[in-house]
This record gives sequence, C-alpha cells and structure tokens, in this order.
Amino acid sequence: MVKDDTNEKEQADTENKTVDKPPPSVVDHDLVEKAYLKIEEIVQKHIVSALEEVGMYLLKHFYDNDPENVRKNKPTQKESLLELINKIKNENEASPSKSWFYDSVKIAADKTEFEKLEYDQYNHEKVTPSHKVLLSRLRDIETKKTLIEKIINENMSVRDLKQEVELASQTEKQDRFDIYHLPSAKMLQDKSKKYLEKKIEVIEKRIETRSNRLSELEKEIKQYEKNKKTIQSAIQKIK
Repeated sequence: MVKDDTNEKEQADTENKTVDKPPPSVVDHDLVEKAYLKIEEIVQKHIVSALEEVGMYLLKHFYDNDPENVRKNKPTQKESLLELINKIKNENEASPSKSWFYDSVKIAADKTEFEKLEYDQYNHEKVTPSHKVLLSRLRDIETKKTLIEKIINENMSVRDLKQEVELASQTEKQDRFDIYHLPSAKMLQDKSKKYLEKKIEVIEKRIETRSNRLSELEKEIKQYEKNKKTIQSAIQKIK
C-alpha cells in the first residue's frame, strides 16, 4: 500500500505557517504620546513662524509699521491689502482664510509693542498662536500682560482665555479710557480711588511708550534730513 504523504505535508505546512505568523500588533501608547507631542511641537513652531513672519511683513508694508494703525483698523495701503488677500485666495484654494491674515498682523502689532516694552513673556512657549489671536482682540496692553501671566503661571487653556477676553472686552467697551474716549466727570466720580489711580498708571505708561516712539521718529527724521543734504550736495557737483 502506497503511503499518502499529502495530508502530512499539508499539516506540516499549516504548523509552519502557524509558527511563522507574527504576533498581533500591540499599540505602544508611550510612543504614540511622544510622537503626538513632538509633531504638535513642530506644527506649532511652523504656525507661529508663519503667523509672525506674514504679520510683520504686512505691518511694515501695509500699515506703515505702526501698531496704532492696526488697532484702529486703518491700513495705509487698504486697497492694495484687499487686492493682495483676494489674489492669494483666488490663486491658491489651500491658502489661509481672510481672517488669518488680519490675525497675523494683529499679532505682529502686539509683538512689536511688547518688544518696545522689553516684555519677553509674550514669546513664552506656553503662549500659543491660539492664545495670541485671542489676546490681539484686546486694546489695553496691561490687560494683555495680566492674562499672559495667567497663561504661563496657571496653564490657562485657550477656552478659559476666550472667556476672560470676552469679559475684558466688555469692560473695555463700557469703560474706555483712551485718547479719544473718556467717561464723563460724573462717571469718574462714581469709581473708586484705587481704580482711578490704576488708570493713571496706564495712561502714564502709554505716554512713556509714545514718547519713546516720538524720540525714535525724531532720530529718523534727522537721519533723513542728513541723507537729503548729502544727495543735494552730490547733485550740485554733477556737471
């Protein structure tokens, strides 16, 4: 009787396949978390870089490099700015939204102001682009600084900051203390002495900031005048 090796061979193949079969995959949660944090860090760096770089460019070329023009929403090249944004949107469907560009220049304005004040906390790693977008909606620099300290020291989330900004924004509207808006004498008398003294401090800081800016402009004007005379002198010597 001829021995049939077929069944034995199939069984051996099956056993071999069973042995060679890789174990079921296991999710490495530590690896996933580590990778997630690293990728988020990379993305955040690029978002920050893009927002600030685009914003600084727009601030320089479309707002005369003046944060005050940004706060007043008065670009010195308004029509050109609108044309630029429309051109980018029409030619690249994947381009950022219109609000993204305005957010970028607001962030650039804040960055410029904080640099003049030598306030480095604005660049702290805990102050994310989303935090900065919300902060840019406020006018008062001291309120922004207070919220930045909370973001850093209390790990304030974007959601919590949004609520704080909404409250602060309402207060700013009801109680505007700026160069063109001041409550009536009667309303001022209804405030506490401590509250008004705080407002005096804010005004003094704004005066100081503008005085420094004025000093810088005066230096630039003198340099321009010097350059003008040099060019005029060269013109006179041309035959």
